[in-house]
Amino acid sequence: MVMSSSRRASKKASTQKSGFISQIIGPVLDIEFPDGGLPRVYNALIIERNEKGSKVICEVQQLLGNKKVRAVSMTSTDGLKRGASVVDSGAPIQVPVGTATLGRIFNVLGEPVDGMGLCTSDPLAGTFINDSDEVVTDNTIDESNCTPSFKNDNGFEVDLAGGASQALTGTNFRPPVGTYPSAYIKIKNQFGLKGTHTLGGTPYYSKDDGVATTNSGLYDSWNENLLDFGNGPTCNGTSSSREMAGSEVFTTGATGTMKAVMATVNSGTYVGTTQANCANSTRMYGVFAPTVPVVITDDTQGLEVTFTITNRGMTIIPNSNVPAAFSSGPFSPSFKTY
Repeated sequence: MVMSSSRRASKKASTQKSGFISQIIGPVLDIEFPDGGLPRVYNALIIERNEKGSKVICEVQQLLGNKKVRAVSMTSTDGLKRGASVVDSGAPIQVPVGTATLGRIFNVLGEPVDGMGLCTSDPLAGTFINDSDEVVTDNTIDESNCTPSFKNDNGFEVDLAGGASQALTGTNFRPPVGTYPSAYIKIKNQFGLKGTHTLGGTPYYSKDDGVATTNSGLYDSWNENLLDFGNGPTCNGTSSSREMAGSEVFTTGATGTMKAVMATVNSGTYVGTTQANCANSTRMYGVFAPTVPVVITDDTQGLEVTFTITNRGMTIIPNSNVPAAFSSGPFSPSFKTY
């Protein structure tokens, strides 16, 4: 089964592509790439505003065809002109998490974690990005070569927004001595979200239903269930178009490959959800293969996992050239032994 995923990235950094602005409509830019090599959706595009080095960063929202993409500027487009040169960064916008970013871009407030562990082989070996840059999955989760490092039968909610360390409440396990090229995380498919986004000098706030508003008095958090990587909280009406798996390659920060499948729990075992059973998903099973494997020795005293929210920790959904709603997105983990 082959599925095109909106949450994928290139297996390796690609050569930067160059284009030019063909149309400007407020914060929305249509950009043509004459060579036909289009950037991926959500990639960051860089435009030089003036000779002093001021840059405008845009995010690709739509592939238009005819060698063109549509992007939304993260700042004012004042001073930009048709024909201005545009460079594809080759990667999504990278946003650090911490006190400097709170209230500026997004906050992912809570995510219930059922368990984490390390694996000597990839439990999602049947889920990968193929040569056509599509996410392929066989919906199989194989934990035969995995060992748990944390477990909580009821799920423990973690706050990913503040950047502060949290001790997970549950049962901790010491993995055997060895080298682990993969790590897994089991989470409920419900995300607690709250965020703001400024576009063209106008701040937009999430409401308690995820809809964007300019009224700061309605700024609130909401919960969102993820059922379909391509359609978010609802399943695509066409079964064959439902995306039960996603994959992301991180080339900066915590480098490595993150992939995940939607899942259900059967007698304590995570089972991948098929397209036909999309609406039944209650969990998400994620696997991260860091560039440098995790090594456990006799001297290892602990394992620290750090989650970094990417620019897609929250997705901005546009309508009529302005943010209409917010939605959830992935994060990347890194591992440190001590």
